[in-house]
Amino acid sequence: MRYLVFLVLVSGSLAGQTALKEYAAEIRAAANVADYAAVDSLVALADPLWAEAEPDAPASLDYLRTRASARSLDGRYREALTDLFAVLNAPTTAADPEQRLRTNKEIALTYNRMFVPDSAVQFIELAHADALVALDTTSLPYAEFQNDLTVVYIRAERYADAETAARRGLRLLQRLGRADTQEAANGHDNLANVLDNRERYDEALTHRRRALALYEKLGLREDHAVSLYNLGIARYARGDFGAAAQYVDRALTVREALVGPGHPSLINSYHAQSVLQGLTGNYAGAVAAFHNLLALTEAQVGGAGNQRARFLDGLGIAHKELGRLDSAAFYQGQAVELLRRNEGENSLVLARTRYNYSGTLDALGRAEEALNQAEQSLRAFRERGETGASDYALMLAAYADRLARVGRFAEAEKAREMVLEIIRPGGVYRLGVEPIGVLELLCEATFTAWETAPSAERLANFRALERDFTEVVEKTRRQFHDPFGKGLLNRRARAARRRHVDQYAAIYAHTGDARILDRLFELAEYAKTSLIRDRLRTENPRLAGVPDSIPTRIAEFQERIEKLYYGVEDGGPAADSLREKLFTVRREYDAFRAQLTKNYPNYHALTELPENLARPRVLAFLERSEARGLQNKPKRGQAPSGSKGDEAVPPPQTLLVYLRGMDRYYALLLTDTLALIDCGTVTAIDGAVATWRQSLASVLTDDHLADGHALYELIWEPLTPHLTERDILIVPTGQLARIPFAALSASPGKPDYLLYDHVIHYAYSLALYARQSQPGPATSSDLLTIAPGFTDDAADNPLHQPWSLDLARDIATGYAGRTLTGAEATETAVRAALPTAGTLLFATHSRMDAEFPLRSGIHLTAGGPEDGTLTLAEIFGSSLPADLAILGLCESGLGEEAPGDGMLSLAYAFGYAGCRGTYHTLWMVDDRANGELVGRTLTHLAAGEERGAALRLAKLEYLEEAGAGLEHPYYWAGLVGQGAGGSVDLRSNATTPWYWIVGVVTILIIGSLAYRIWRSGRRGKA
Repeated sequence: MRYLVFLVLVSGSLAGQTALKEYAAEIRAAANVADYAAVDSLVALADPLWAEAEPDAPASLDYLRTRASARSLDGRYREALTDLFAVLNAPTTAADPEQRLRTNKEIALTYNRMFVPDSAVQFIELAHADALVALDTTSLPYAEFQNDLTVVYIRAERYADAETAARRGLRLLQRLGRADTQEAANGHDNLANVLDNRERYDEALTHRRRALALYEKLGLREDHAVSLYNLGIARYARGDFGAAAQYVDRALTVREALVGPGHPSLINSYHAQSVLQGLTGNYAGAVAAFHNLLALTEAQVGGAGNQRARFLDGLGIAHKELGRLDSAAFYQGQAVELLRRNEGENSLVLARTRYNYSGTLDALGRAEEALNQAEQSLRAFRERGETGASDYALMLAAYADRLARVGRFAEAEKAREMVLEIIRPGGVYRLGVEPIGVLELLCEATFTAWETAPSAERLANFRALERDFTEVVEKTRRQFHDPFGKGLLNRRARAARRRHVDQYAAIYAHTGDARILDRLFELAEYAKTSLIRDRLRTENPRLAGVPDSIPTRIAEFQERIEKLYYGVEDGGPAADSLREKLFTVRREYDAFRAQLTKNYPNYHALTELPENLARPRVLAFLERSEARGLQNKPKRGQAPSGSKGDEAVPPPQTLLVYLRGMDRYYALLLTDTLALIDCGTVTAIDGAVATWRQSLASVLTDDHLADGHALYELIWEPLTPHLTERDILIVPTGQLARIPFAALSASPGKPDYLLYDHVIHYAYSLALYARQSQPGPATSSDLLTIAPGFTDDAADNPLHQPWSLDLARDIATGYAGRTLTGAEATETAVRAALPTAGTLLFATHSRMDAEFPLRSGIHLTAGGPEDGTLTLAEIFGSSLPADLAILGLCESGLGEEAPGDGMLSLAYAFGYAGCRGTYHTLWMVDDRANGELVGRTLTHLAAGEERGAALRLAKLEYLEEAGAGLEHPYYWAGLVGQGAGGSVDLRSNATTPWYWIVGVVTILIIGSLAYRIWRSGRRGKA
């Protein structure tokens, strides 16, 4: 009987152990697909069996470890660690290297998810020691373990160890014939993360693409989301914060669909999102992400940790940027109090948080409290002996600002001098993002001193420091390579220049000194397209026909200079020898750049910063005549006098440059003198632009008249006393680059458009306009028309345009030149023909890629190795001597807005490639009306009209003949001109009326409708 009872007990125990093994396998499977509800259900069924089982039995320990692993993935870290340490301390585990390996690995990964890298490294290295004993180092389990090693080393910033582990794992998988598996995809993704952190971006991108392709091929949504997240972090490391934010948001969308919003495992993603939303200016998004972080940290680690304090501080900063100062002060005050209780080794963290809090208190007008927080910040740094640190200099500069605000000018001046000793040792400014931030705060402090008690000396101090700031920014940008640093630099420089615009406007309002307007004029242009140029250098290796070796060589010089510079800055016994090497490398780089300017002038013009154009030079290249006034103002429908066929006496022209400050828009008008007009707040004007653009798309209503008049009252009516000429050259900024000024109405209820009174032309920047206006070699009078047609494809192809071939034939009949149609319109043929044409006309589709603007482009016929798209990157790298390019493609004048308010668009690319001017579009235009406008404009150009006047006349004629409903600006205002003025050498074959091209009516309207219907279908499937 006893024996029988024993057998029953044993068999029951074995059955329980078998069931636990089965439950463990099911829990692992559910956790692998992030089905944590299923995990909880399985655990509820298995726990009673586990409670009755022998605690030290292998199946019981494996179940406990499996449960812990699933809970760790589910963000339940405390419960997971409790289970894992119970397994680790079991006698069976202590005696078995393989069991210790598996348990220590799970503990390490859990600490890694908790952002505790030191503990994670400790346990993963214990696991690795056991792996060398328990596993065959040529086996699949050992290869898989390398991924775990890699992710822990990455979090601990031990990148050399991480790279070794990642490459070891991938080599093993290759030998084992598993190069197309999930393990391999993870290995490529992890290696890409390592390489990004080691600034080997091209290698990283190769591995990132392999990982993404494998995840998509294998249908692994969870891993695909992780890879998207990693891509976002990679773009962040390269300073491309906009693309980084998009990747992280896409990753979050996938992850939230899998685990639900607010899940603990999303803490890394929410943290990245909060940072990136702040860097891209989406502070409302940052606020939401910080609130998610606070909720998660409260649930996971309680409410007393320093990490929580940092999130509270970040939330306060985001609220401050949104103008919610009371909320900002509330959250930052909480952060200070939390850190104050935990001070000890975190005194500098507390000091930095006090510094942020001080800025908020100052903005609230609580000057004495702000001063007190700043003083405590400085004291902490002095007590730690960190008075030479950049952070100390930053806080000291802010302290000078606070002192000036309460009238303690002598102390403020002393603090300013101390800051300059730190960032300008020996009279030479240090370079880099940190010194630039300090210098900008010094500008703020000196302006505050002038604003509080104006004097000539304080104004001179501000102007000198502002010029120093601009010089140091440009030196850093030219000499340093680090993409992340340049991303921060561009963001900081944009904000600083906007503040400087506001400050100079205030100074001019107080002093009336015309020299202030000259500096504003320079600031409006200076570094207007710096980010675009930096991105072209780093992302587009083939620019303006130079060999690939040129940008590579520049990057090598900049990396060497950067490394040597920081070596000198760090001091030490090698500083003197490094300083000598730095001098030598800088001299070699200057010589290289001088030779580059000589051998590749187009590349130099494209990639170097825009020239600082002073007023006298601008007046010269505008070719102003002595005649002034609107006495010859054209009547409605009439050509502007003096423009037709009269190149010797160009029409008088007013230059209108818009500037954006932090809070307001301004307009600078250049005639014989400069005038500055305050147009209103950024919020009001950007809102009016958005409203007007929306009503321009509503073709069934006349709302655009009232909305256009509302914008007219803000940005045009205050200027009218100064507008004494009919020809206006506008350099827009910000959202103003998205509007056709000619369609603004001077009356709220009738179409009293500016078109009737003015010839309006545009320039992206004065530096580009100057380059486009320079006389060059005579261009051909031939018109090159490009119309792929895409007739070889199925009729339902969205690119299908057989009718564009008829358009090309009509034009060929009417004008001297050449057409490339159908299969002839390949990239190779188009590129070969571009240098020989005087005027270009593209009758095809364009593709705008918001995520990677340099991949946007013009659709052509694919052939051979070509992809059938002439991209922005390729256009920037081309030589296009054409006099005019007609880009009737939809939205060809829009693109990515960049710091400095540049616009990375097709029209911009043509301008920098050498084309003297473009006609381009500001929205998805109506192809029938747009085709008619292009045809009429060509007729006037061939008759000798100046290009701005030709487009204006075409629009006036269109309005006179438009049928009911078709006079809406949507149909005629979207096509605008940019670049050099003057006439175009365009020869007609005979007396060619505009209606040769009105075949576009049928041609393009059908194509547009088909294309839009296809795009709508694509959006519906997404």
